[in-house]
Amino acid sequence: MRKLIALFIAYALLCHIDANAQSSSLDPQLQKVVALIHKLQAAGTASPYSCQVEYRYSNASEPGVVLESKKGTMTVDSSRYCRIIGNTEMLHNDRYDITVFNEDSLIYVTNAAVTPQGAQPLGNLMAMLKDSLLTGCTVNSKGAAKTIRFLFHPNASCKSMEVVADTVSMRVMAVNMEIRTSLMMNGAEPGEGYEEYAMMSVLLSGYQPLKPAAVAAIFDEKRYFHKTDKSLVPAATYAGYQVFSGSPQLQ
Repeated sequence: MRKLIALFIAYALLCHIDANAQSSSLDPQLQKVVALIHKLQAAGTASPYSCQVEYRYSNASEPGVVLESKKGTMTVDSSRYCRIIGNTEMLHNDRYDITVFNEDSLIYVTNAAVTPQGAQPLGNLMAMLKDSLLTGCTVNSKGAAKTIRFLFHPNASCKSMEVVADTVSMRVMAVNMEIRTSLMMNGAEPGEGYEEYAMMSVLLSGYQPLKPAAVAAIFDEKRYFHKTDKSLVPAATYAGYQVFSGSPQLQ
């Protein structure tokens, strides 16, 4: 699962581009690309939706050979999100960040981060542009699909990032990143079978709008636990789970 953390990074990197960044110093084509990314970001937060997600990991030299993959679902409502990937569920709402480890029967709760976990772990795309890490940008169109490919400095932690979007529905269909493998291994060198750089992919499909009543239920932390004066008690669905607080003064 550690390898797949970078897959969340890829999608989050797209979704949390600094909307206030100035692009006046960029060349005309890049200005258009940045404007499109901002439109995709706006569309992604305009109304609640759910979608199917597939995360893939491969060595950069053989992107077609998938070494690890996970499938799940994602629900998004503005800055709130819920991801269910394999046996792990993550929820971020206005009050809490909650992670459920079903294999271990554990629920880990902290106060909600001002910037959701994983939102900008590598610095956002605009910061990479400002730091002159960008070496090239290409755009290819095929029908409604548009593929934007960013190339960064060869020694950068992220060598390239590719965004595939449907410009009619204004939905992101895929994000691919060539990223240094050691970032997913707490700085350790990749082990046998893993190269210095990995190709991380996030595939999104089956977008569905959500009604307000459904959204309210999904993002209610009481689905997971409730507080008493002395402890955190798991909800009936998670009977037998242990609930831990990661914040000294939980809301």
